[in-house]
Amino acid sequence: MSTNGKPARRDTTRNDAQPRFRARLRSTLVAAFVLLSVLPIALAMFVAVERTSAQAEQQVVNQLDSIAETKEQAIRADLADSHSILEGVIADPVSYSDVVTLLTMSAPDESLRGTVATRFEAMLAVQEAFSEFFLYDPEGTIFVSTEPVQVDKVVRQKPYYAPSLQGVQIQTPFYELQSETLTMVASRPVFDETGQLVGVLAGRLSPGAFAEIMTQRVGLGETGETYLVSLENNYLVTPSRFEGYPLLRAYHSAGIDNALAGLDGTASYVNYRDQPVIGAYRWLPDVQLGLVAEMEQAEAFRAVRQSTQTSILVAALAAFIAANIGLFVALRITRPIAELTTVTRQLSEGNLAARTQVRLRNEIGELGSTFNTMAAQLQTTLRKLEESVKEARTATAMAREANRVKSEFLATMSHELRTPLNAIIGFAEILLAGMAGELSEQHKHKITRIHLNSKRLLDLINDLLDLAKIEAGRVEVLRDPFSPIQLAATLEAEMESLAEQKGLAFNISVDSSLPPTLIGDTARLEQATSNLLSNAFKFTHRGRVELRLSANGDRSWSVVVSDTGIGIPPHALEYIFDEFRQVDTGSQRAYGGSGLGLAITRNLARVMGGEVHVSSTLGEGSTFTITLPLIVPEDVAVEMAYESL
Repeated sequence: MSTNGKPARRDTTRNDAQPRFRARLRSTLVAAFVLLSVLPIALAMFVAVERTSAQAEQQVVNQLDSIAETKEQAIRADLADSHSILEGVIADPVSYSDVVTLLTMSAPDESLRGTVATRFEAMLAVQEAFSEFFLYDPEGTIFVSTEPVQVDKVVRQKPYYAPSLQGVQIQTPFYELQSETLTMVASRPVFDETGQLVGVLAGRLSPGAFAEIMTQRVGLGETGETYLVSLENNYLVTPSRFEGYPLLRAYHSAGIDNALAGLDGTASYVNYRDQPVIGAYRWLPDVQLGLVAEMEQAEAFRAVRQSTQTSILVAALAAFIAANIGLFVALRITRPIAELTTVTRQLSEGNLAARTQVRLRNEIGELGSTFNTMAAQLQTTLRKLEESVKEARTATAMAREANRVKSEFLATMSHELRTPLNAIIGFAEILLAGMAGELSEQHKHKITRIHLNSKRLLDLINDLLDLAKIEAGRVEVLRDPFSPIQLAATLEAEMESLAEQKGLAFNISVDSSLPPTLIGDTARLEQATSNLLSNAFKFTHRGRVELRLSANGDRSWSVVVSDTGIGIPPHALEYIFDEFRQVDTGSQRAYGGSGLGLAITRNLARVMGGEVHVSSTLGEGSTFTITLPLIVPEDVAVEMAYESL
């Protein structure tokens, strides 16, 4: 049964809707079980994989850093050995004396030169670090060499020449232009007994000295390598592990560039072979070389990938098991839930007599019983609510009618009162003008009071009449063109005498961006603005009153009245626009007025499509702003053209 006692219309779509709903519900439950079971596992595995990946990367980084450190130490040890070997060539006094004698002779003695060369060859034979020993004078001419073809050649243009005259050093590896072979020279200056530089002993290091160290790939796996790069042209100093990468070519990568920039560190980047790698890099300042140790990321993270694949298989198996469990549970609970859903839909469609038939002895059965009770209570509540709504509508209609009658009464009575008041004011003015005979000062005073109080009463009645017309909806707003500048001039003429009486400055400004002609009701706008200006002059005793007409830039414009008067207390800002409400409400009020001016101003602004806002600081002054739509003659022309279509 429905709420009106008639049989409820049978839902012909119920039989089709229930299977579809049960299918959706089963799918939802299965998805929920899968998410609840797989999501924690997936999160745990994700965290584990991330940690494993981080640990694997850190392990590779530590390993590469250790390898780079080891090879750096080995290179430094080789360099130290090279210095020691070079020192040993002329370590004994006889050899040193022969070398100094040979270098200081005006013409080289061939016998002595042969003796020195023999000693050099003997030392070359018992070591592997150097491939050549040679001796040259301060001008760079070679006197002795274990390579006879080098004798008498000049090395002044070689990069190692100038530094070798300054002290013991190993020249940065460079490539000979003629032979395109890598050359690295160790040298030490030779001084005579007086400390005078007489020559330089130099040794050409074997090209494979560093290569042997760098090609040892213990701990570097299948793709790892270590190599040296020269600061000169970014050339490789030791051969690449991979084919197709010659020495005489410039190579760049983050590891190479950082090492040659004097930095030590580790990073993941793309190497000179365009392969993603993990690398450790070092700067060797003694020989101006960059040392780089790298391993491809694919190899470094191989264990992580295997772990990830295992995790995916475990998650897939968990999802399969959860889906089967979810399907089993869904089949057990979807039928009663579908029944509850169907009844809920019927209730939402207005069939308040619908009830569920679920009778299970579990939580769902209890839910069904509670649901039926709720439906019965809802039916009763809605019936009472409908009755209350009918009563409220009747009361609202009566209130609106009463308000309309009140407004019409006020309008009628105000009109009826204006006629005798105008007569009183007219007769008083005749008497004051002496048209009925001369009056004594006492009579003039009395009649003047009658005249003033009559005008106050007339102003109050006019305000009541305006307010009644607005509330009754009998105010028509005109849409005529007017000039903002002319409006400001009219208001200035009306208020100028009041400003002079109070001794206040009256400033008026019109925004130059305002259009020269606007559309609106000039009379209503003057009335609303005059109310604000009258209040400003009333409550201001010193300073100024300002009137500004300005454009707002958002298709609106504003009339702003500000003063330096007594201001408005913060609590009074909430009610100053209400009818018959004034800030000064005591029995000994300092300011007169009916309390209708601001109410009329706000209502007029709303009738014209605008709004009034106020801001004030007690003791400093107030600012009232009337914001109105900015309508120009062109807008009216477009509107009329559109309406004519």
